[in-house]
Amino acid sequence: MSYRRKFIRTLNTSWMGVIAIILIFTISPYSIVVNVLVTIGLILLSVGQALYNYYMWKKHEDENPAEE
Repeated sequence: MSYRRKFIRTLNTSWMGVIAIILIFTISPYSIVVNVLVTIGLILLSVGQALYNYYMWKKHEDENPAEE
């Protein structure tokens, strides 16, 4: 799968992360501190994945412009 498709997939599935965060805060038996830390971790991982895929997509696009 190309980095462009991975980037689009990451954006399309981001709503699942929002649902996961809502569930963490409503169902979790852990303290608010743990919930916030898990939420921050999920957000950082999701944003990091999107940025990495975007960067690699543009990098490969610049290297091979004829393949578009």
